[in-house]
Amino acid sequence: MKSTVLKFIVPVLIIALSGLAYWLIASTKSPPPKVRKEPVGALVRTMRIEAEDKNVTVRGHGTVQPRMEANIVPQVSGKVVRVAPQFVVGGMFQEGEPLFEIEKIDYELAVEMAGADFKKAEFELAKVESDARVARTQWEKWSNRKTQAGNPLNELLLQPSPLVLYGPQLENARAQVAAARAALDKAQLDLDRTCVKAPFTSMIRTESVDAGQYVRAGESVGQMFGTDVLEIVVPLSFQEMTWLEVPFGAEKTNQAGINAEVRLRVGERVYTWPGRVHRSLGEVDARGRMIKVVVQVEHPYDNSRPQNGTNLALGMFVEVFLHGKKLENVIVIPRSALRDNQTVWLVGETGRLHIQPVQYAWATDEEVWISSGLQGGENVVLTSLGGAVEGMKLRIAGTETPLHTRGKGQNNGGGNE
Repeated sequence: MKSTVLKFIVPVLIIALSGLAYWLIASTKSPPPKVRKEPVGALVRTMRIEAEDKNVTVRGHGTVQPRMEANIVPQVSGKVVRVAPQFVVGGMFQEGEPLFEIEKIDYELAVEMAGADFKKAEFELAKVESDARVARTQWEKWSNRKTQAGNPLNELLLQPSPLVLYGPQLENARAQVAAARAALDKAQLDLDRTCVKAPFTSMIRTESVDAGQYVRAGESVGQMFGTDVLEIVVPLSFQEMTWLEVPFGAEKTNQAGINAEVRLRVGERVYTWPGRVHRSLGEVDARGRMIKVVVQVEHPYDNSRPQNGTNLALGMFVEVFLHGKKLENVIVIPRSALRDNQTVWLVGETGRLHIQPVQYAWATDEEVWISSGLQGGENVVLTSLGGAVEGMKLRIAGTETPLHTRGKGQNNGGGNE
């Protein structure tokens, strides 16, 4: 019985003594002093801005197509006896260079026959002219005798008949000579046409001619396109067109258009060709409501201008950058630094956030050109902040250089907002 009581009392005493000790310690301990911590501010990256003059660059896309193309059509019929080695798809020819030749023997004989007919016609003309001179001399002698006789009726007989003086005969003989001359020229022209030549500097697109094949006049045996100039049709919006000075109308197509740059991206490599805006097509696309302009690239196959082993080819889908009007005193910031399309965050003199309304004149996928609301020398916040409010304290992690000093000349353009 005694042991049972002890087992119950001892734990109770231990708990009671522990509670008493905790109370004594807690009642004699003083609280720690309160320390007020100042907020350190949000950590941000900034960019120091400067005003500058920049030319608007409009970016578009288009497919390369030929400016000149023609069907290869022989003008005479015959058997093909020679074909130029480069007369294959992709072969290139200079203007006037032979493509293929047609058998000449029939046309050479035709030239000889036409030449003989021409000489015969000339002989007949000379004979009639001689007869006409003799007839004129005889008539003049006869008319003088009649006049001296003094008969008034003789004057009525002094008007000679055209046939007597060989007038119609002369006209007929001269017409025969002209016809024979034309026949000879036609025969010579057909002979010359047995050699089919390139009408302009070109590349073969399709061909279906081999030596020994019989070709007929007027039937197409291939296609070619001019290589001096290639064209790219670029659709642009009305807003983009306002920044460009594009020649409009046939009377202005000979004027020098604005500069352009054609780019082809292949993996990490970029190939470029200089071009010019040649004209507007003068119509609006019914689907996209876009205006189409034509960019020309001259001498794209010029081997003297290295292109890292590649050439501009038909069917390529390329980027085109059109250099337009100049904007003065604009401030260029990254697209991500424009907040809600109408404000920019600045770092104030006290290191606090200032939300500044702005207006911009031009925007691309990467940049925004601010026309009003900012001044050179200010620091623009690049970092995105959740719950940003006016006056928020900031810590600057680093200040980046202005965009115009980084990769100068590498403006990729874009659509205007």
